[in-house]
Amino acid sequence: MSKLKVLNKYLDGIKSYELKSLGLMLGSIQTGTKKQLKEGLNEQMVKLNTLLKLKDSKSGLKVMGIDLGIANFAFTTFHWDKGMERPMLKEMYKVQLAGDFVNLNEGEITPPLRPEVMATLGLNLANWLTRFSCNAYFIERQRSRSASSSTILENILKVMILEYVLYSNLQNRIVSESLPIHLFPSLPKRMVDFTCSGIPIEELIKAHSIQKREKSKSKLNPTSNVLSKKVRIALCRSLIYDQISGKERQFFKFDLDPDFKEILDGYEGDKSSVNFYEISKGSAMDLDFRQRNKNDDLCDSLLHGFVWLEWLANYNTLLKFVDKHANYTTASQDQFQQLIKDFVTSHDSFMSNVIKSI
Repeated sequence: MSKLKVLNKYLDGIKSYELKSLGLMLGSIQTGTKKQLKEGLNEQMVKLNTLLKLKDSKSGLKVMGIDLGIANFAFTTFHWDKGMERPMLKEMYKVQLAGDFVNLNEGEITPPLRPEVMATLGLNLANWLTRFSCNAYFIERQRSRSASSSTILENILKVMILEYVLYSNLQNRIVSESLPIHLFPSLPKRMVDFTCSGIPIEELIKAHSIQKREKSKSKLNPTSNVLSKKVRIALCRSLIYDQISGKERQFFKFDLDPDFKEILDGYEGDKSSVNFYEISKGSAMDLDFRQRNKNDDLCDSLLHGFVWLEWLANYNTLLKFVDKHANYTTASQDQFQQLIKDFVTSHDSFMSNVIKSI
């Protein structure tokens, strides 16, 4: 019996809320009927199984997390080879697509919304991204329902189109050249759910309000997109700072590539609040002040890679459980349910300690 079939036998014995908890820990759906939750888990486990095979291959797993944008296109790369205990963050890029990947006419500051322009942009961008020799691309998924809005902004529509032309050009390269590359749409909501769960939001809001009370009268809404961005940026900064602070390391989610760590060690600003644009590689075109200080795109690219690697680690733990408990018993079912609880407890403990301020 395959490991997935054994896992499904254990899934049959757990309740809906436990399926939802496991969905959070593996990057699957967290809503729906019990049947839908199981189907979602199986779909996700097939993807994670592909990533595990890449990790155990001779080349290792080389991923690229992509946050889409025209003026703020960002990506982060990680490597995770079979002999490595943890993934390694290799490099971060933030680029201005206009001008670098498609020519602009005089007076244009952004690519015009025309088929030939977006096609050229997607082709040139795909050709460039494949030079990084990654074998798994996690491409930020855009919300399809936005296209039906009568008030949709043109720049949002361009990013939605960019997702499709980039994906299709990468897929064409994979098929025509037999490239060992896999494409994975990465849903922002699942990334946000995973990275913002278990965080003591009320405590962070209170601390933020006290810190900023003389500068602003505004309050952060616990469910706001602004707060979510602040939390994600704080998470990335904390994971980076933990490895360059000079103090004993606390968190062991990924390591820094020596070359990238050298850049961070030489950062002249406050290392606990690093500006990710200043440590990333970038576009030939100068970005304006707002774009240079906009950290959420680079952080989201990091997190689109990070969450998939976390989900892969959790999936690998499940497979190790199956190796030890291939023969289903009532006792092993209880242990499986305890394992799900341990996943959540460990994740919540990490999230409650990794971010101290926003």
